[in-house]
Amino acid sequence: MTIEENNNLVDIASKKKDGVYSKKPYTYAVKDGKMVAYADYFGDVYRCFRGFNSHIRKVQRYEVRATLTTIIKEL
Repeated sequence: MTIEENNNLVDIASKKKDGVYSKKPYTYAVKDGKMVAYADYFGDVYRCFRGFNSHIRKVQRYEVRATLTTIIKEL
């Protein structure tokens, strides 16, 4: 993900309610108006930590939405 793509998703996430949303090619999780995690098209799941994106796991594409929902519940 490029810096511009990341900034764009952060701006979009600030206007969303808690939940899991998608903007091709990324699926991202929002909690309290902040993007807390996202997954790319290949199933790599990243967690957002104060400006750093940390790879936390790899899942199948059909499991991405459930995985991001689990991350929101854990926070």
